[in-house]
Amino acid sequence: MNHIQIYFSDDDVRSMNISEVQALLKKGELNKSDWALIDEWEGEWGTVGEIPGINTKAGSENKMRRKTSRTLEAPKKKSPLLFFFIIGIFVFVGISVSLYFILPPVRDFAHKTIGIQAPSETAGNPRSEDLNPSAEPSGSSPSVRPQAQSPQAVSSPSASFSEPAQPSLTPQEEAQVVSQFPYKVFPPLVEAVKNWTAIPTKLFPLPVAVAKELNFSDQTGGSISVPVGGTVFVNAQRGPQLLIGPGRSSRMQTYVTIDDTTLKNVVTKIYETNVNGWNRLVEKQRQDARDRILAGMPIVPGDVAVSAPVNQPTSGPVRPRPVLKIDPSFGTKPRVDNRGRVAVALASIRANGLEDCQEQFIQRWGVLKQERIQGRPYWTVEVSFLVDSIFGRFPKDAKALIRNGRLEKWVVVEDA
Repeated sequence: MNHIQIYFSDDDVRSMNISEVQALLKKGELNKSDWALIDEWEGEWGTVGEIPGINTKAGSENKMRRKTSRTLEAPKKKSPLLFFFIIGIFVFVGISVSLYFILPPVRDFAHKTIGIQAPSETAGNPRSEDLNPSAEPSGSSPSVRPQAQSPQAVSSPSASFSEPAQPSLTPQEEAQVVSQFPYKVFPPLVEAVKNWTAIPTKLFPLPVAVAKELNFSDQTGGSISVPVGGTVFVNAQRGPQLLIGPGRSSRMQTYVTIDDTTLKNVVTKIYETNVNGWNRLVEKQRQDARDRILAGMPIVPGDVAVSAPVNQPTSGPVRPRPVLKIDPSFGTKPRVDNRGRVAVALASIRANGLEDCQEQFIQRWGVLKQERIQGRPYWTVEVSFLVDSIFGRFPKDAKALIRNGRLEKWVVVEDA
């Protein structure tokens, strides 16, 4: 067997013989769960473990799953007979409706035979029998009239086509999630900067824009003019006055009022980024907890149960774990320890693979998920970690994209 195609990535599909495949398996550069294609499969992709000569019992089972869950064959062509049959139905219905409204004999036949009522019989003036259903019909001879359908009977057929409701938390479970992950309380910004007279010094030097034209000069007679909207650097603060210069280390400096710059806007944005980061962390922690409850796991990884606060009802029994359907196109499922940490992502962090992230400052490991990103299948996990700001540390989020035991990329999750 000298023509085996191995899928490494969308841009890397290699052709090799069985000896080369066996050599890569021994080196660990290839897994039996990776995709492969041989001539005998007639265009249907399988796994390396299914190739004759490498085939195992597990590989045979994978082949059964491959035929039922992943087929790369071209879609079947629709039959022309079905197309003409559908067109014929539309033509027949259109002609019948036209004849009903155009020819009175056809309309009368429909009324007597099928039981269709003309609009004039039911619209406009209601009959006394309709206003008083308990009254007998008027007239000497008994008559039969169709019973009017109740609104419930009319609307009931649509209910049978509704999608099954997604599982959700009970009020008790939701209350437990909210109490476990409360929002952090922050002082108002004006209070944090003492009415704009004591901005944290670690912020300086900071580039800001000026609200009016400024001129800087030194003892040698040199001068620099900064127009409205130009950039200057705030180097220090003295009450409502700011010491600014045209450059980060320029000797030309002067004092201006804080309202002559955009410093308030810049600091406000930094403060809001900080607060929003903590609020976003709590929302993600709560959603992780909901996902874990629905998956039959404890709210906090590694905990058998979460203790409830005083006067708060304790949590009910852990839900049974639903069966997780794993698509083989996503590759091998990454290993997760009892603290919810994904081994390959943790190894990357320890090797400084995620910028600004230190293991001791990780606040959250999200739930391991299967996602398609730009059309490619990945196992993903989000990590929230602390970074420095002028108002202390605030959370930052990143997502690991994992496939076949390898972390291919970290993606920073920007602020919403």
